[in-house]
Amino acid sequence: MAYNLLFVLSCIAFVSSSSDAYVYPPLVEGLSFTFYKSTCPNLEFIVRSYLKQLFLSDISVASGLLRLHFHDCFVQGCDGSILLDGSFGGPSEKTASPNLTLRPAAFKAIDELQTLITQACGPVVSCADISALAARDSVHLSGGPKYKVPLGRRDGLSYATEEAVVSFLPSPTSNVTALIDVFTELDLNNKDLVTLSGAHTIGIAHCSSFENRLFPTQDSTLDPVFAETLYLTCPVLNTTNTTVIDIRTPNTFDNKYYVDLLYREGLFTSDQGLYGDSRTKPFVVLFALSDHLFFENFVYSMTKMGQLSVLTGSQGEIRSNCSALNSNLSWKHLKQAFENDVGLAAGLLRLHFHDCFVQGCDGSILLDGSAGGPSEKDAPPNLTLRPAAFEAINGLQALITKACGQVVVSCADIAALAARYSVHLSGGPSYKWHD
Repeated sequence: MAYNLLFVLSCIAFVSSSSDAYVYPPLVEGLSFTFYKSTCPNLEFIVRSYLKQLFLSDISVASGLLRLHFHDCFVQGCDGSILLDGSFGGPSEKTASPNLTLRPAAFKAIDELQTLITQACGPVVSCADISALAARDSVHLSGGPKYKVPLGRRDGLSYATEEAVVSFLPSPTSNVTALIDVFTELDLNNKDLVTLSGAHTIGIAHCSSFENRLFPTQDSTLDPVFAETLYLTCPVLNTTNTTVIDIRTPNTFDNKYYVDLLYREGLFTSDQGLYGDSRTKPFVVLFALSDHLFFENFVYSMTKMGQLSVLTGSQGEIRSNCSALNSNLSWKHLKQAFENDVGLAAGLLRLHFHDCFVQGCDGSILLDGSAGGPSEKDAPPNLTLRPAAFEAINGLQALITKACGQVVVSCADIAALAARYSVHLSGGPSYKWHD
């Protein structure tokens, strides 16, 4: 068979370890390969060192981080919006149906990387850039190419709606025409489609992602022997089991995904369809024959994708916490606090009342006593105010000062915000706050 060429060419394929050996697409204005050279010179070392250790204990997180970057860029651009938790403004991208199988360990890794980077350099590196670097190192540390990543992305100020997420993240049951339509909308071509699909060379999938090929009848494009192994994992509809996507080298980033397609062992409809459609088949065959050609094209297409609708310059922000907008740090902090102590909400609301009713909303209720005399806290009506409420205000002040780099928000405003969030998080209205 012609496929015997695979064994010959795989022996002579050469992949350079130098990132300079690859060709890159033009960079978006505002991005560069040396963006953090002066502000965070050890950035890439920090990311790679952390991931090396993480992958020693769980290599599967590599595919999770790679998928996280894909899901971020395809919806609203590479702005880190996939990392945001929901807030009073609505549900987050995380809760949209295509994102429910994103790995919690990948989100945790981004958060831990941000902490390490901020400790080393201060709050200068965006979450979007951390995600892009983590995706690159996930590829390289799994055996794939080591390539340069253009940096300088800023973090988005909003997350996409569920409708947008569903529209721009193709289902694994999609046919090639549907895939081409989505990629075209993003200014990505058919070659990019086949190339970026090669990311499925690592990772796992839930039965729900491919059970359409098993039930009610077996997909005719599915190799019968391969199908039997899938039935062992997914014997009936709605099974919650998982299986590897690339049966040959599931934890190695290489071209074996394309070899799977030649032998009708692609897992998803969207995968196997690439070999059956004349618009994409030539690229599948080309990459199945050469790791080197796949790697070259992956670097180009990945860099192209990683620049989709990026925010640069003064756009967006550099988040102090990847899962919350800087303006929502108070909300996130209190939400977590209320989960541990639901009574705290009433305490913060009462604290604000007691402040405003005496001498105005000036934060004087927060002052301790001094040599000049006792404080408002010591007055009989205030003796039952909750100590946890005062502690929460102090915690919020520390969080806000750290995020802003200096003391710019008054304690009186923090108390007012805390009261507003206490109302909303307890089921009441979300109303505007005036500074």
